[in-house]
Amino acid sequence: MLTLTAAVVALAVLTVFNLLICFAVIRRLRAVEESSGREQYADDLPRPGTAVTGFSAVTSDGIVLGTTDLAHDEDFVGVVSVGCPACEAFADGLSERADRLPERALLIVTAGEGDDPASMVERLRPYASVVVTADDGPELAAFGEITAFPTFMRLERGVVVASHVKADAILRTFPASRAGAVR
Repeated sequence: MLTLTAAVVALAVLTVFNLLICFAVIRRLRAVEESSGREQYADDLPRPGTAVTGFSAVTSDGIVLGTTDLAHDEDFVGVVSVGCPACEAFADGLSERADRLPERALLIVTAGEGDDPASMVERLRPYASVVVTADDGPELAAFGEITAFPTFMRLERGVVVASHVKADAILRTFPASRAGAVR
């Protein structure tokens, strides 16, 4: 009987040890996955320290925005493209992230010739100011070189401080107390 008890205890200890190792591996994989998006697309994203200059656009609600409108303490800017699967997934899941959007959120929808941005604009409008532009529109040039879609940025006083291809990586940098900041 003593041998059976010792075997059960040994198996229990090994099981707990195995669980701890599994949790450590999962945590490490998540960290690698989060950092890989920024590193993989580093040349396609605006670099931290890039000042927003020459920005001028009209939102889907008819409000004129300029560079000074992006010079607050913190702003969230997202650039999504019509027809981009990751961009469509972001638009579809935005309602789940709405409580993490900062007060000043701008989403720029790019559309190529023949693309209809209306569906995406309607999905985004309840949560942020939305601007529609061409794939090579001047609105994008204000942020430096953007060739990865989607692109999400955190701005502080009109300067890019963080950029990533995953919205959650940027939204995580904003305080959680912004709950309900939907426009």
